[in-house]
Amino acid sequence: MTQFAYPKGKSSLDLRFSRKGRRLAEAMRDYAGSRLLPKLQARTANRPDCNRYDAVDLEFLDACIYLQAWLGYGDVGGIAEFPFARLYPLKGGRYNLSVRRLIDWSRAEDEPLQVVTNMFWNLAPNARHWVKIATHKTFEECIDLLVKDPNF
Repeated sequence: MTQFAYPKGKSSLDLRFSRKGRRLAEAMRDYAGSRLLPKLQARTANRPDCNRYDAVDLEFLDACIYLQAWLGYGDVGGIAEFPFARLYPLKGGRYNLSVRRLIDWSRAEDEPLQVVTNMFWNLAPNARHWVKIATHKTFEECIDLLVKDPNF
């Protein structure tokens, strides 16, 4: 059983602008962020010339849940969004989990923040930019998979 089931019969638009949706998004963000942010930060810790991961956020969009990282560089913090994981809700509080292609990770970490800002949200809904890595998992199981995945 999961505490983060996608509410039945709710659109992502309803969730984005309702109190219930904001509370759910905050709880999911806190759960995911506390587990994923250290791993994301470790990706670029030894590369001072790259963008760094400052925070993890969550957004309901296109009938999916997107986990996104806020990227910064130097003294500039958290100004570029990088949607790195997408959870497609299924029945029974389960999700299909997809992540960005490896080339997208390199772009997010190496391109200037202004480029990153415009690059990814235009591509977010496009399925060819995502790689499915798990099916029929709870939100918690999806986050655990991301934490344990050596390629992430």
